[in-house]
Amino acid sequence: MISEVYGAGGNSGAIYNADFVGLYNPTNAAAPLSGLAIHYRSAAGGSGGAPVALSGSVPAKGHYLIRMSAVGANGAALPTPDATASLAMAAAGGQVALQKGTAIIATSGNTSGNASLRRLRRRQRRDQPTRPPRPPRPRPPRSR
Repeated sequence: MISEVYGAGGNSGAIYNADFVGLYNPTNAAAPLSGLAIHYRSAAGGSGGAPVALSGSVPAKGHYLIRMSAVGANGAALPTPDATASLAMAAAGGQVALQKGTAIIATSGNTSGNASLRRLRRRQRRDQPTRPPRPPRPRPPRSR
C-alpha cells in the first residue's frame, strides 16, 4: 500500500515543502487503517520516533496522504493531508514501514518475519518522488 515516499521536503531545491508518504489502495473496496501505524527509520537504522497510528481508510482505487514533517520554507505546498506525523525523514535515504500497532520495530538488522511489519519501503534517494503504481493490465481470457 505504500506507493510514494518523499523525504526532502522544505530543503533548498525541494519539490515539496514537507516530507510525505502516500498510500494507494488498488482494490475495489476501502482498506481500513485501524490498528496500523507509519514508522520511519534512518538508513543507518536509527528510529525516527514513535510510530504514528493511522485512522480512517484508503478509498477503493484511492490515495491517502500522510504529511511526515513540519512545513518547510521551500517547495510547493502539499494537498491537504489525510494524516500528519512528526517524523522528519532524511533526504539521503531511510525506510518507511506500514506496521501493525505503534510499538517501535527493530531499528537495526533484518526485519524479516517481524509479525508487526506489514510493508517496508526503502528509498536511497528522496529528492524525486516516486509515482503511484499503474493499474494492472487486463488479462486476456484463458482458452479451455
